[in-house]
Amino acid sequence: MPVGGFMSLVSQQWVAWLTAILFGLLLILEVFFLPETLYPRKYMISQQLPSNEKEPGRSAIKCTKELPFLNLKKVPGVNHPKPWDAALCFLKLWGFPNVVVIVFSYCFAW
Repeated sequence: MPVGGFMSLVSQQWVAWLTAILFGLLLILEVFFLPETLYPRKYMISQQLPSNEKEPGRSAIKCTKELPFLNLKKVPGVNHPKPWDAALCFLKLWGFPNVVVIVFSYCFAW
């Protein structure tokens, strides 16, 4: 292949497309192969059944690995954020000008 032959096959946007494809692949791999790490340890210990039950030491609620793949119910013992918490965190970020300047300079330089 002549010099520059490969570069004539792709456009300048190939890096962005390749990055998007790889991040999509990474997201799919994470969803299907990483275990859920949400575990309310203190709540689980406080909810253990008495030792005279059939299964001593077994918690009254399901462990997170026993939850369904898509769980829409709240997990007991976990502080769940409100829907507007992400927007509030974004607005609070503007109180730190050093962070805002660095993020904006990175985004516009990219």
